[in-house]
Amino acid sequence: MKQLYLFISAYLLCVPYQILLAQGDTEAVQANQTELNELKGLYQELIPYPQEISAGGIYEAGGTFHIEGTAFLVSSEFIRGNVSINREIFRNLFLNYDVMRDQLVTYHSANFQQIVLDARKVEMFGLANDRIFMKIDRNTSYSWHKNGFYEVLLDAEIKFLSKHYKTEEIQRDYGSSEKAFIFINHEDFFVMKDQEFIRIRTKKDLANAAGISKKEINSVLRKNGLRFNKNQHRTMIEVGKAYFSNDNSPGQ
Repeated sequence: MKQLYLFISAYLLCVPYQILLAQGDTEAVQANQTELNELKGLYQELIPYPQEISAGGIYEAGGTFHIEGTAFLVSSEFIRGNVSINREIFRNLFLNYDVMRDQLVTYHSANFQQIVLDARKVEMFGLANDRIFMKIDRNTSYSWHKNGFYEVLLDAEIKFLSKHYKTEEIQRDYGSSEKAFIFINHEDFFVMKDQEFIRIRTKKDLANAAGISKKEINSVLRKNGLRFNKNQHRTMIEVGKAYFSNDNSPGQ
């Protein structure tokens, strides 16, 4: 099997040059292209998971079994999504985002393994409901930066971003002597403008960072029935749509 894999890999590298040499011969080009497609199909059967998504470490799930809830963004279920690694896009993979560890995890159904993707190589990934996350190398002084995965709420000349993280807390039950732990969800918000990260805590912060007035923000809040402090995630999205929307913004 190993020898066959090496042969196919080497041949796949050589065939494009054969096609170039045969450019004047239409039949030869078509024959080479057909052979190339057949070999690619065989290669994918032998190696269904590229090295970039199969060579990571095994995901360690055991450390959070004692905590009620999930360390993942929404649920522990793996959903089909896309990921960009080293400028190559891998589509329709089983993915989930561990917010607690700031890790992107894929599931290989063939061997029932959960593999952590190398955060140094992951550039962007997309999950269910068009939720897009990107790797940011700046903002390292922020205490929850970790591997640097941020959700993209607006993708324009300025970017609206959020950082998800979870903490574990004791669930108080005064009728029991046993301790129970639960996950608490957190989300911090940022505007990235001219490569500068600006933390957004208030409407004033958002107005100053985005270059709009509080009156304009209040108009968006009224239109959508939102309150800034209770619906900051949705507020950031709706303000982005109202004043900075373009075709590159995630559709949420």
